Amino acid sequence: MKVIPDTGEVVRGQTTKVTVRVFNGGNVDMKNFKVNLSLPEGWQATPKGTTTFDRLAYNQTGIVEYDVTVPADAAGFHPYRESILSATVQYEAFGTIAKSTVTPKNAFAVLPEFSVSLSPNATVLNTLKTDEPISVKVGVRNYTPGAATATVSLSVPEGWVVEPQQAAVNFSKKGETQSASFTVKASAGTVKGKYEVKAKAVRGSAVSEQDVQVIEYPHIGRTYLVTPSVLTIQAFDLKVREGLKVGYVSSGFDNIDQYLRQVGVNVTNLDANEVQFGDLSKYDTIVLGIRAYGFRTDLLASSGRMLDYVKNGGNLVVQYHKPEDNWKPELAPYPIKIGTPLIQWRVTDENSKVTVLAPDHPLFNTPNKITDADWANWVQDRSAYNPSEWSPEYVQLISNGDPGEKEFTGTFLTAKYGEGTYTYSSIAWYRQIPSLVPGSFRLFANMLSLE
Repeated sequence: MKVIPDTGEVVRGQTTKVTVRVFNGGNVDMKNFKVNLSLPEGWQATPKGTTTFDRLAYNQTGIVEYDVTVPADAAGFHPYRESILSATVQYEAFGTIAKSTVTPKNAFAVLPEFSVSLSPNATVLNTLKTDEPISVKVGVRNYTPGAATATVSLSVPEGWVVEPQQAAVNFSKKGETQSASFTVKASAGTVKGKYEVKAKAVRGSAVSEQDVQVIEYPHIGRTYLVTPSVLTIQAFDLKVREGLKVGYVSSGFDNIDQYLRQVGVNVTNLDANEVQFGDLSKYDTIVLGIRAYGFRTDLLASSGRMLDYVKNGGNLVVQYHKPEDNWKPELAPYPIKIGTPLIQWRVTDENSKVTVLAPDHPLFNTPNKITDADWANWVQDRSAYNPSEWSPEYVQLISNGDPGEKEFTGTFLTAKYGEGTYTYSSIAWYRQIPSLVPGSFRLFANMLSLE
């Protein structure tokens, strides 16, 4: 037995066909079939023929079709609720009346007329430069059953300015996507805090203010995640060294480079050719993404070039590695050994106390003055895979540990090497920066600015 909607994606006011198929694959005759379609209150299900049939012999199929209309006030899809559509068949076999109920193989979802997404969906605003506009791209996907036109607009905090005021998007069929571009400018008096920019697409009386993400895998079928169409903006003061040029060697495990660009840092992603053969001296700072030595063979082969870059005056920032990431103590200019077992060398309490061990070091003073407030409102972890041993040439910058456990002093290490600076950090930047933690941006900007 199966219940098969013509489409698993419907919008309010739409009518679609639903087919119930009953198949007798056994050698016993079955009789007195009654088919019933179950839907929420307010929905209409009109059968296109009879919903009963007398008998199904071996290898026979009974089919019942319905026209199903979604009411204007239908509740939207939620992935953790039971299916709103099911079919029940009552039949008689061996002199006994039995019932069987089935739901569609994939989700039957009431979706907004348009899926509305914002890019970026999270960003930062430098309160020292509120005159710099934020570019926002709104993506719109049509879920109505045919051609449609919608008007897209943004809602911004009071006093902020958005241009243009609205934009029209046109679709010729369901499933098409279009986009509209806007610029948002904060008011001059914007203070530190969290702000929201909301997007909507309007067609007549239908207002769509949600983003629909399709999730589909063989083991779970097709379902949807529906979330508000919101851009979160975290405002705080941030200074970045003027003219700073940064090279980023990504491992694919973090997206910090994207957020650095959002705050105005000139970031270039370094490919294998650039890492192995390029002129590294044109970058003031080079950042290695988390676990980069484990997933960039070009970087591992160029470890000597990286140390020469530092020796000749460059600023190299290395984020955390595991021992299995091809990490060897000699990859650093002075040996650094990662602690094992790894589970014992991390700080999981994001609110744990941080003690600054070198308060006069430039990393805590230039260009941003770091205070206790910069260690507040962190998420999930402070650090991971901390070093257990390191050479005395390194300055130990902080001490930190989970409550009641030992403190680590190798979480944040920096040293002069030749004419340049080498910094190794096990701090969980890859969690903090995408979560828009102000202190993580300010600390990272200072780390990039070391000379």
